Amino acid sequence: MHPDDEELTTFRTRYGAYKYKVLPFGLTNGPSTFQRYINDALMGYLDDFCSAYIDDILIYSNTLGEHKSHVLKVLQRLKAAGLQADLDKCEFHVQETKFLGFIIGVNGVSVDPVKVAVVKDWKEPTTVKGVQSFLGFCNFYRKFVRKYDRVARPLTRPTKKGEAFEWSKDCRIVFDELKRRLLEAPVLAHFEYGHATRMETDASDGVLAGVLSQEHEDGWHPVAFYSETMQKAEHNYPIHNKEMLAVMRAPLCWRAELIGLQQWPFTIFTDHGALKYFSTKRLLSSRQAAWAGILSQYNFHITHRPEKENAAADALSRKAVDLKTQKDKDAQRLQPHEVMFKFPMSAFAEWKTFTPLEDLPTAERLSRQEARDAALKIQGHVEQARATIIQAQRVNSALGCRLPDPKRLGRILIAISSSILNDIDNHIDYLLFN
Repeated sequence: MHPDDEELTTFRTRYGAYKYKVLPFGLTNGPSTFQRYINDALMGYLDDFCSAYIDDILIYSNTLGEHKSHVLKVLQRLKAAGLQADLDKCEFHVQETKFLGFIIGVNGVSVDPVKVAVVKDWKEPTTVKGVQSFLGFCNFYRKFVRKYDRVARPLTRPTKKGEAFEWSKDCRIVFDELKRRLLEAPVLAHFEYGHATRMETDASDGVLAGVLSQEHEDGWHPVAFYSETMQKAEHNYPIHNKEMLAVMRAPLCWRAELIGLQQWPFTIFTDHGALKYFSTKRLLSSRQAAWAGILSQYNFHITHRPEKENAAADALSRKAVDLKTQKDKDAQRLQPHEVMFKFPMSAFAEWKTFTPLEDLPTAERLSRQEARDAALKIQGHVEQARATIIQAQRVNSALGCRLPDPKRLGRILIAISSSILNDIDNHIDYLLFN
């Protein structure tokens, strides 16, 4: 530490006051300050033949001769910066090493067997804190585990706030399954620019999933797995928006790798055929337009692959035992063509000035709707959209949202509940999308 800053670390004990002469662990802004210092010390070498995370430096080379030269350059820079390396913690001229909890080797990235060995003897947790501790450890290596989000879901239920802790039989099965998968975690290939790259995505009720792979001489190898649970509001998206959400989220997870593929376009495989036309679609909803803006920074093309051929991503997002429960719990949607039958006719009794929809001039009614809604002018969708709008008006009437207005026959105040409006918008959006 700089002599002028040593006083800032002073602390008092029963034996007197002490101050640090070197940077201690846990000091606010200490890690970021040291990271900036090590970056300045190795500037020019970073991302060329070495990388540094705080006090962990990794040097990589193509040949042994280059490696010796690179190691010498790094040691000279450290000496000039006043830094020292502990020989007991250093490894020289190896083809595989431990780095930040992973094993980095020539063939790819794998889990640290020493750390994972702890899982083998991990006893079943008896408290919420115990479950959270186990899940926290597993989350660190989640990219090595297929179907991680699906497999680990039953363990998250006992940790919910306000619920009594219960270690059920399902929790015990999942606990053992996660331990087995961590001990048998595969070796993930290194991501290399210049190789053919593909991304497979899928979305089922409740889960988004993806697999990033690259082609090598002996075939395609997985680079990373992605699995994420949908938010509560996302469960109500139409199916094409759910599939598009998976296409949008997966590149964000691997942005560091995919953003550099401007010269080598990668392929996105999806089992939803309509997504092929997403980039050429002329009319987008506000949500889809935002997604299009995010995806515009990547160089890719979307290809349709039938569900039976999209097994990798499909397996990550689907699990038969969970689908029914997830649908019953989250996917509660009211379809526009079903809405009009949800209300008894007795609801209209108290409205003396109510004018039935069929008694209004049809031509005038439709012309006003078309003039007010630009979406209805699209060729080929007017007739389908008309039926949806008529149903929406009947719903408004059933909820008591119609008020008598002699000057504007048939005017409807948009005071209907937001959930029904969203369903109607989604239905129109689905017609236009296809």
